[in-house]
Amino acid sequence: MATFVVTQPRPVERTVRQFTASPSGRVLALAVLTLAALVIHGYHPYSEDGGIYIAAAEHALQPQLFPHLSQFADAHVSCLFFSRMMTGIVTLTHLPLTWVFFLGYLAAIYLTLSGLHSILQTCLRSEAARWFGLLLFTAIMSMPVAGTSIIMADPYLTSRSLGLPMVLFAIAEALQDRPRWMRIVIFLIPGSLLHPLIAACGIYLIALIVALRSGSRAMVYGVIAFALATSTAVHWLAPIESPAYSDAAVSRTYWFLTRWSWDEIVGVIAPILLLWALDRFRPTTFTNTFSIFLRALCLGGIVTIVVNLLFAHPDSGNHLVASLQPLRFFTFIYLAMALALGSLLALLPRRIVGGFIIAALAAFLFLVQRNIYPNTAHLELPWRALSNEWERAFLWVREHTPQDAVFAMDSDYHNLPGEDTHVFRAIALRDALPDYSKDGGIAAVKPSIAGDWVRGVALQRDLDDLDDTKRIARMKLAGVTWVILRPSANTRLDCPYIDHDIRVCRIP
Repeated sequence: MATFVVTQPRPVERTVRQFTASPSGRVLALAVLTLAALVIHGYHPYSEDGGIYIAAAEHALQPQLFPHLSQFADAHVSCLFFSRMMTGIVTLTHLPLTWVFFLGYLAAIYLTLSGLHSILQTCLRSEAARWFGLLLFTAIMSMPVAGTSIIMADPYLTSRSLGLPMVLFAIAEALQDRPRWMRIVIFLIPGSLLHPLIAACGIYLIALIVALRSGSRAMVYGVIAFALATSTAVHWLAPIESPAYSDAAVSRTYWFLTRWSWDEIVGVIAPILLLWALDRFRPTTFTNTFSIFLRALCLGGIVTIVVNLLFAHPDSGNHLVASLQPLRFFTFIYLAMALALGSLLALLPRRIVGGFIIAALAAFLFLVQRNIYPNTAHLELPWRALSNEWERAFLWVREHTPQDAVFAMDSDYHNLPGEDTHVFRAIALRDALPDYSKDGGIAAVKPSIAGDWVRGVALQRDLDDLDDTKRIARMKLAGVTWVILRPSANTRLDCPYIDHDIRVCRIP
């Protein structure tokens, strides 16, 4: 096997080793990286899936909320355990929920970094290489995972934020020369409760690691065959889908590899080729364990691509395999890619060059995040007032409308100018007809509410373009008592809140 060797500066290596030798030094270093990640990638608790989980936790704390459409407030399976856990922490600590989520977010970043460091301890011989790997991950952790619609680590707290590090600790234990299986199980239990999909991907990766380490081709083929057979069984035994659920499933284009753009497809092929090349031409700092880890990731990635191509099609008779999102396995591939590439920077003759490269990437990802949230403060900390005009409108709704109010707005309001993907339900704490984006994702994994989603989205279609007579008639069909309209809407409704691009109006 070809290798390349680069002489490493011993004084720097010695300094790094001395700094991280003690548990307190390691804790301090991980804490510094956690704060760096916060500064680089920001914190947006009410955005995207973060808003879904806050709404679920608020509902668990105050069951009287969302009296009409609670099915969209806590529909995610992983929301159940997560929201109960958040509720328990609030009850025990008497901290506001916003503080619990913020501290939980910091803990999630720290645990993720700690889990990755545990993996690197068995995969890299050089302590400097380990920390360069973590530095690169910290710099680019908000990078998207191909076309899966997820990123390596979100700028908000979800069940995946806490479930992923649990699975990483299990993987780190599986990579040990003598893995302690009880510890693996102990880590996988909370990981599975928090996020079943990421835990399932982690379990499959562990199975591949064990099979490759055994040296038995039959065992490796058996693990691959089991995955393919299980996918086949799930596909053929799936229940008949309703037309509404089929609409919800097909709306999630990121489930289907055949609907990805060319650059997204490159995003699943290139990492596998890169990891294969790193294994084939590995530097001496890579251990044999890392080689096994990289091979397991490559095999797992290929298998998930095959499964997706075989069973996840928009025009398929059912979409159960697609809903399980097997391509989420690429989360681990992207994590390993970041760690491996970062470790190579430690092999440069002048490590300061590697530091500049990481700093440049961190600056680039910072600018990317500012472009994603251009109308919102970079750090939405719990002691700061809401900065986005849509967030302020949603807060006004919470403070000035009845708790049993039902709202409607453009079903694609997340894409309106200035909205920055903030979730109405999480801030306003009021019922709202389902939106196309986030509630569509909930309906796509919970068939029982797909019909409600289809009807709700249809009722809100062209809401701003209707005249008041049609608008009122349509809203009364759904029991809507308030609407949020854009200034372009022609209306004479009573609108007690008007600010910039937003009007909150009462349905008579």
